[in-house]
Amino acid sequence: MPDQPAEIKPKALAGGIEVWCAFDQLVPIEELRPNPRNSNKHPDGQIDLLAKAIKYFGWRHTILVSKRSGLIVAGHGRLLAAQKLGLPLVPVDYQDFASDADEMGWLWKQEAGDETSESIKCRPLLSAGYAPCQTPRRVRGLAATRPCSARGNSSSGIRD
Repeated sequence: MPDQPAEIKPKALAGGIEVWCAFDQLVPIEELRPNPRNSNKHPDGQIDLLAKAIKYFGWRHTILVSKRSGLIVAGHGRLLAAQKLGLPLVPVDYQDFASDADEMGWLWKQEAGDETSESIKCRPLLSAGYAPCQTPRRVRGLAATRPCSARGNSSSGIRD
C-alpha cells in the first residue's frame, strides 16, 4: 500500500485565516505603519479581490516591514485587504536594509513589479488613454507592450 501523504497544516491562524507562508511574527494590524512614500494606489476592486483571495487561500505572502524604519516596504495592498476583512492580526516578515536608499529601492522595485496597482508613474499614461496593459515595459515591468484585446478588457475601465 502506498504511503499516505502527511496532513498539510498551516503554520498558524491569524484572525481565523490560515497562514501558509513563513513569517517572523503575527502582528496586530493597528501596529503596522504604511510607508508615506509608497506611491502605489490600489483600486477598490483590487482590494476586494485580494481580500477574497486571502480569505479563501489564506496568507501566502507576508507584509514586509523594515527593521530600519518600522515602515511597510511591501504589502500595502495586503494591509488594506486585511483591514477590509476586519482581521486583528497579520503575518509580518521583518527585514534589515543597509540604508534608507536600499529600503526605498526595494519599495520602488515593488511598485514597478505590481501590475495591478496604479502607481503615480503610470498615471500620465493612463490619463493619455493607455490602459494598464498597454503601458510601456520600462514603466510596468511587463515582458512586452500588448493591446488589451490580448487578455480582455482592462480592469481600469479604459478600453482599446
